[in-house]
Amino acid sequence: MGLPGIHIECKRAEQLRPYSWLEQAERDAVRFGDGLPTVFFRRSRSPWLVVMKLEDWLKIYRTQSEPRKTAPSE
Repeated sequence: MGLPGIHIECKRAEQLRPYSWLEQAERDAVRFGDGLPTVFFRRSRSPWLVVMKLEDWLKIYRTQSEPRKTAPSE
């Protein structure tokens, strides 16, 4: 369940510790082998935010920005 290829660590906390949360996500992503480590988090009455390493974000971006192959016209 979740996003294919993305390991999700979800936090709801008033004290933000994104680096330690990402370290946990990295350990768990290796343990479960379910994708790129990502932390979704929020404080009370605040919007959800997402943290991941830039190199991982670029992997996702590159796969989404590649030109789509279309079927040849008949």
